[in-house]
Amino acid sequence: MPSFLSRYVRAMRARHGSASAVCAALIAVGSATSVTNAQAQTPLLAKTKPLYGKVASPITALYNGFSAAKAQRRTFSVGSVAGSQNLQTNATGVAAEIAVTGSTATARAQLEKLGVTVTGEYKQHFDALVPFALIDDVALIPGVSYVAPNYGAITNVGAVTTQGDRAMRADLARTAGSIDGTGQKVGILSDTFDFGGVGSYAADQTSGDLPADVQVVAEYTSSGKDEGRAMMQIVHDVAPGAKLAFATAFGGQATMAANIGKLRTAGCTVITDDVSYLTAPFFMDGIVAQAVNQCVNAGVPYFMAAGNQGTNSYESSYSPTTVTSIAGTAGSFNVQDFDPGAGVDTMQQVTIPAGRTLRLTFQWDDQWKSLVPAGSGATNDFDMYLLNSTGTAILASAAASNMGGDPVELLGYTNSTGADLTANILIMRYAGTGTPRIKYVNFDAGTTID
Repeated sequence: MPSFLSRYVRAMRARHGSASAVCAALIAVGSATSVTNAQAQTPLLAKTKPLYGKVASPITALYNGFSAAKAQRRTFSVGSVAGSQNLQTNATGVAAEIAVTGSTATARAQLEKLGVTVTGEYKQHFDALVPFALIDDVALIPGVSYVAPNYGAITNVGAVTTQGDRAMRADLARTAGSIDGTGQKVGILSDTFDFGGVGSYAADQTSGDLPADVQVVAEYTSSGKDEGRAMMQIVHDVAPGAKLAFATAFGGQATMAANIGKLRTAGCTVITDDVSYLTAPFFMDGIVAQAVNQCVNAGVPYFMAAGNQGTNSYESSYSPTTVTSIAGTAGSFNVQDFDPGAGVDTMQQVTIPAGRTLRLTFQWDDQWKSLVPAGSGATNDFDMYLLNSTGTAILASAAASNMGGDPVELLGYTNSTGADLTANILIMRYAGTGTPRIKYVNFDAGTTID
């Protein structure tokens, strides 16, 4: 059974939390220079201009590729579009997060009439599957403010079997104090409950690992490893008297936010999850954080898996310096100086083991168009590049057009060389001014920042 206990830390806000803390509750810079880059510079790679200023570059690129294939009467291949490997797509469409202004009922009706499948809704936000052919039509719907990729979520799974029951001395609390969670109801959000992972809910009832009255508020039916059921087994071990309820956190941030509310409505007195969305904001509360805050303000403690990315991330104020060449391309490039002292270091080394995939989420402190639909969006445009060990070749890039959109880039790279790979991260500002906070998180535990 997967374990999450060793990876959790307690928190009451939306950014971090703990399954073990839930059980416990049941039983008891870098320096900056004055250099700015007010004018857009020549990018290392071509940028895709957002469609109608509303559709994020990665989805616009898909639409452009689809339209070109249609015009040439050839079959469209998602893989032919640069950066598409980070998106969630099927043969006909792309998963998206749509922000709207005005009436959500009207916007939803128009989206569904057009042929968009809306899978989740929270406040002014929709999770949706948008057919490639309809991307431009979606952008033209009155009230649609921004269409961003739904990059999906990951679960924070530990590498060892839990021993949290004894570590927290919950077993002693049950025997000596007769405290077993009776009177509490624990709501759990994860990928799936009984989709088809290890074992089954029926088998768990037979073995006594779970009771027969688990309430499933919302299941995810596309994929999953039943991490939710594994979390429930931990809670049931520690607090066997507590009632249990499950709702999926997968499908999009609007879906997760709405399901937090559904668990609270179902009477849960404590809620926990083990999920991280790759584009959840670092520097402001996203819609999941807003839903969590509502939960806590209503008196329901909430705990989230923090993961163990503390030493596998980087945060600093943007400290710009200028270089005249990157990977053989000459120019004047405004890049991050990673050296916090008097020296200059424009690259940060990483080691990617053979067969592992580097997954970086890079953000800066700026306004999100998808979160503030009536706002102006990002006022800086940063790009991230993965270079080889000598800095002479680009291995991967994340260079969307962010101005007026969301301050986030996702970079992915799989090491298929058969040996450990040394590479370098370079951060470049394409447009904007000032020295905002910047941060990236590596979501692959095997890759190390050297």
